[in-house]
Amino acid sequence: MDSGKISIEYNAISGWVIIINGNREILCQRDDPKFDIFKLFEVSSEDIQHIRALLDQTSIQNTEISLQLMAKVENKRQMYDLKLHILWSPLKKDGYIGIVGYLS
Repeated sequence: MDSGKISIEYNAISGWVIIINGNREILCQRDDPKFDIFKLFEVSSEDIQHIRALLDQTSIQNTEISLQLMAKVENKRQMYDLKLHILWSPLKKDGYIGIVGYLS
């Protein structure tokens, strides 16, 4: 069933990212840590800076971020709500290990 949400999974250690639409079709799947996912979805540099600033504010106790951004998904450019849950591990001391979330 189409949830209307686009799911996002990112592994910060390997650089692996997968983005799946509400119909469970893969929109993007990469394992290159240098791949620019923001460019693929035409996210503005201002929104990228905002996302990075919010990610920098996360911690083991503060794991959620949400914002609105303009993006192009499946040839449709519009405003989306982005909700991300940042995954932390006590074994990795220098940052988060992954991100899961969705666009709606």
